[in-house]
Amino acid sequence: GKTTLINALAGSTISKEFRGIGPGTHTPVIYVHHDDAPLLRERLSVDPGLEFEVVTHDREVLRHVALVDLPDFDSKRNLPDHARRASAFKPHLDAFIWVTTVRKIDHPELLRQMQSVSPKKENFIAVVTFADEVIQSGKDSLDGLRRLCLEKMRGLYFADFAADNLFTVCTLDKRSYDFPSLEERLVRQHSPEEIAERRQRTALRSTIANIALVRE
Repeated sequence: GKTTLINALAGSTISKEFRGIGPGTHTPVIYVHHDDAPLLRERLSVDPGLEFEVVTHDREVLRHVALVDLPDFDSKRNLPDHARRASAFKPHLDAFIWVTTVRKIDHPELLRQMQSVSPKKENFIAVVTFADEVIQSGKDSLDGLRRLCLEKMRGLYFADFAADNLFTVCTLDKRSYDFPSLEERLVRQHSPEEIAERRQRTALRSTIANIALVRE
């Protein structure tokens, strides 16, 4: 799930659930390096209605990378406020990562909800967990599993979904399956030009979102 993925990317147990702070599914939880936290709070302060919690860590691999654990909004047990809180983060996200499984991937009714959060289709990343259970049981090969998941993504969600935005992983095995590629995609060092461009995009999206809020 999301918690295990966050810890795997960090290379350490940084999530609230594992640290005994309690579940954070009702409010967005931002995992950020402690040196980056002041700037993060300053950037998000332009959106006074944004609800979130900040959990800091000391993992150098995630320096300058903020992981936002959004409330679960694709389950019948969730409250309407979960979807509202998740959608409010849209202007501040560079990418949206949908963590799912082979059994749960074919829920086309989730498309509208996920589109309300994902910045744009090109930055919609699908991470299918428990790949090891499928492959080690002999039900399919890694390539076969990738093809199956890609067919579902294109048939149910986006017809032109990019194959390199799909990752089949086992979060307990960082050296196998697609986890190394996912890690490289998410936590690699970005150039100053890329960082500046993302900051400009984030500022623009936040301004547009605030204008829309005023109009409402």
